[in-house]
Amino acid sequence: MTKRNIHFLFISLWAILLLACSSGSSGPSGSTDLGPTATHFDAPNTQNIFQLNDTGWMYCADDVGVGSCDSNIHLPQDGMYGRDYQAQLATLTKIGGGYAGFDFLKLDENGNILVDQLTPFVISPWSCVYDNQTGLTWEIKSSLGSVSDWVSTYSWYEPDDGRNGGDAGTQNGGNCVGLSCDTYSYINIINAMNLCGYNDWRLPTREELNSLINYSWVGSTLMHDIEYFPDIINDISGYWTATTVAGEPLKVWAYRGVYNPYLTTFDKNLDAHVRLVRSDY
Repeated sequence: MTKRNIHFLFISLWAILLLACSSGSSGPSGSTDLGPTATHFDAPNTQNIFQLNDTGWMYCADDVGVGSCDSNIHLPQDGMYGRDYQAQLATLTKIGGGYAGFDFLKLDENGNILVDQLTPFVISPWSCVYDNQTGLTWEIKSSLGSVSDWVSTYSWYEPDDGRNGGDAGTQNGGNCVGLSCDTYSYINIINAMNLCGYNDWRLPTREELNSLINYSWVGSTLMHDIEYFPDIINDISGYWTATTVAGEPLKVWAYRGVYNPYLTTFDKNLDAHVRLVRSDY
């Protein structure tokens, strides 16, 4: 191959590479569009990946006790980092509200953001909560006697062998109204209702359910923000996740307790509460 041919080949390859890098469309800010995303009805943004919430811990320990995070503390400590620390410094910009680094929005039954985010649930109930940090939309339970009654319990049941860890679980093993009292039936009926404008509701993974816990409130109060999640039930039933236990097909991970919640395992034939979630990732 001559030097001229080699030079021509190099120029051609360079042109192809340049064309490939510049072929993506750009938005108003000039950033490259990396692909389509699903659209929330009135939510302010969408997420393509699950981002963790901070722990909620806004304090630091010194030789005297626990207080604000200043120059006298022993480093490093959780309260000095992340969104919670920004909240301490009043430098964190939020779309919605919530304690420390949490950022929630209340949605009505059609998925619209409530104009008044401060009115209590007993006066103006909401149907879902959107988490601006994680990109998750959470179900909020309804009053007594409804299909989504907050005291209802369900056995864990999933007939899909690709998602049940090797055992489908138990049908109709809980205590509820208006349907077969298992997780599979409940998910189907909520999707049929198109809650908050969505029909892709599911059980949360253990990581997703854990993202709602505020660890600075451990042992002293409800470790969920009751201004946004007023439907928390504190009993031994706990809350199901979708995460099955590796090597133990009859068991699923669950969270028990709301004053000091802990991750544990439940047999699929037991009954527990459900808080459904949906996402765009």
